Amino acid sequence: VMVGSVTVRGSSKRPVSDYVLVQGNLLMQWASVHPQNDSREEWMRHVIWERNVHVPYDGQASIRNGLNVNGQDIVIRNNIFYQMRRAITIETHSVTGASRNIHVYQNTHYIDQDKDSTHYFCAAGSGTTGAMLTNNLAVLHSNASSSGFTSVGGDAVVTKNYIYAPSRTGLCERPDGGTSCVDPELMNTNDW
Repeated sequence: VMVGSVTVRGSSKRPVSDYVLVQGNLLMQWASVHPQNDSREEWMRHVIWERNVHVPYDGQASIRNGLNVNGQDIVIRNNIFYQMRRAITIETHSVTGASRNIHVYQNTHYIDQDKDSTHYFCAAGSGTTGAMLTNNLAVLHSNASSSGFTSVGGDAVVTKNYIYAPSRTGLCERPDGGTSCVDPELMNTNDW
């Protein structure tokens, strides 16, 4: 399915919105899994977000946000984030609280556009617990203040990722534990 944007909302009544699969879409704008606004008690649990391609819509060089999530037991795997300045943001919500057990596996993120001051692959809001980020590839080929992971939580497991951020060489990571910034030489093909 090719769509402008997708938002998955929780239920305002207990039990929560449960067992949601979002799979195989071409998303040409932002996407989200979270309550409608700061005052809604819309809970999300057991979401799988997989094999989606996030790209800017025609005429846009890049999009600020790829995927924003708030909930618990969410798996984000095998997605492509192309020209998204902030690929994945794990949110804390004023009513439903901090996100828990967000697992981010085998995603690819590529950006070479400078539109604002901050680019990242994944960031988490205050209080996030149980985040796991494994086997991801992020190429942040821009002059912005790029980073792979930003405040992902004190108990986060961040392992076996490949992060290339030449403007912030100290933040480069390789699966072998090395931190030298080695370009994986992905090409900007514009052929999605």
